[in-house]
Amino acid sequence: MQLINLFKKYPSKGKLHFLKIYENYFKDFKNKKINILEIGVHEGKSLMIWKGFFPKANIIGIDLKSYNFKINRIFTFQGDQTDAYFLLGIARKFKKFDIIIDDGSHVCSHIIKTFGVLFNYLKDDGLYICEDLQTSYWPRYGGSRMNLKKKKYFFIFF
Repeated sequence: MQLINLFKKYPSKGKLHFLKIYENYFKDFKNKKINILEIGVHEGKSLMIWKGFFPKANIIGIDLKSYNFKINRIFTFQGDQTDAYFLLGIARKFKKFDIIIDDGSHVCSHIIKTFGVLFNYLKDDGLYICEDLQTSYWPRYGGSRMNLKKKKYFFIFF
């Protein structure tokens, strides 16, 4: 099933504008047994999209809120994306991830810390995606429109 059709079935937090891009990058993973980790699941509709698009994948979601889905191949965990111990526990349980999507807090320092923990658990041919990076320009997310060389600025880190 195409991502746009899955989005219509499970409307999810602003993913519509990402779908064409995702469809292109995810096509090689579509029918493989893979592990997908999404940080920030907000009600879990995006997890249902991934489950429908990747028929053989384990879909792992983490969020600050508890989402206890009793759905085959979907695993959810409650915790903070900046808690290295929490992230390592999930990473060790699933060994490696083929796709990691950070749609969590969008705070620059959180994105950097999460990446620092999880990147080692990404497969060599895997994809690490950070959504909504426009927040890197917003002071309330630790970014700046004025000081683009700020030490904890997401784009400078990468």
